[in-house]
Amino acid sequence: MANPEKLAPNTFPNRKSEFTSSDEEQQARQVDTETWFKMVIAWLPRWIEQFNEIPDPRHPKHITHQLCVLIVYGILLFLFQCASRRAANRELTQPGVWENLQAAFPELATIPHRDTVARLVEEIPPENFETVIVKTIRRLLKNGQLRHWMVLNHYLVAVDGAVKWGAPYPWAAEALKKETEAGTWYQAYVVAVVLVCPQGVTLPLLAEFCTNPVDAAPATQQDSELKAFYRVAKRLYEAFPRWPLVLLA
Repeated sequence: MANPEKLAPNTFPNRKSEFTSSDEEQQARQVDTETWFKMVIAWLPRWIEQFNEIPDPRHPKHITHQLCVLIVYGILLFLFQCASRRAANRELTQPGVWENLQAAFPELATIPHRDTVARLVEEIPPENFETVIVKTIRRLLKNGQLRHWMVLNHYLVAVDGAVKWGAPYPWAAEALKKETEAGTWYQAYVVAVVLVCPQGVTLPLLAEFCTNPVDAAPATQQDSELKAFYRVAKRLYEAFPRWPLVLLA
């Protein structure tokens, strides 16, 4: 795209609602929902195929739900923006919602408990999920479905660090330490790489956590955002070696 500065801004228009009645609004929402479901269902077979390649860490005799079913259900919790496990258990098990989910996703023969999904995700290495993400983005790039995101024939990639969680006690030996006025703060710090659309939409690519060695000496320098960037930059090149990428700063 030769003139990225002329792209439409990512803000909503500053005007009143275009709907003239509640029926018109409901119909528009119905169309949006159907379009969203068609997109998810179109990708679901590919996701299930890739999820089935992830090693199942559970004991074979204790399995009630298939691995791919639990992972798909976990994705639905994010897509439906459930605020918590309790909210997911309460809202997604309602008869009307469950009937619609089964109509759209026949793989969900029975609905699992949210705590079951949480325990499973804790046992699966994060890089297994990251592999699925990378394969999905590769397919989108290969099919040209993200070509309209290009600026000057390049895809825009942003790298940024963020604190995901912290506590005033050493909850893990790998956690970074930060001195504050209130004392030492232990935090989980991650450097994330995302593909950026000029309008502000982003797709996740890779993530690299800043972790201290478990057996490091007290005087050893901590891991840093810059060190994590060098590690994730190497992985980014290995994952997308032939694609024209521009690093945003």
